[in-house]
Amino acid sequence: MSVVLFTYAYHLALAGAFVTVLLLSGFKQVNVSKKPCISMFELTSQGLCCFDQQQIYQVQASSRFSFLGCWLVLQLISNNQLHTNSEKNKAKKVLFIFRDSLSAQDFARITRVITQMTCPH
Repeated sequence: MSVVLFTYAYHLALAGAFVTVLLLSGFKQVNVSKKPCISMFELTSQGLCCFDQQQIYQVQASSRFSFLGCWLVLQLISNNQLHTNSEKNKAKKVLFIFRDSLSAQDFARITRVITQMTCPH
């Protein structure tokens, strides 16, 4: 008798979980745009970055790269001095670039700049 009850309760719980997942998947659908996040990215050999020719950032020494891609930590450069630590933290930007989204030459150039920033001569 306990085997039948356990099997019945198991099937009831399984059906409930399936219906819950099915209902939640209907709510989870989000319209994702197909356009890239960044249309243009320029990087100088000194570690200066410019996105769409608007704001200029400096690559920080905490940036890293691996076989998966590059993790860039960027600090906003402005003409006026940023006085408080909270303003400095707001001016930071973190960006991950997957290796396969770049050509081999572009990836090598980014890794060379990160190496220069982390190990200054």
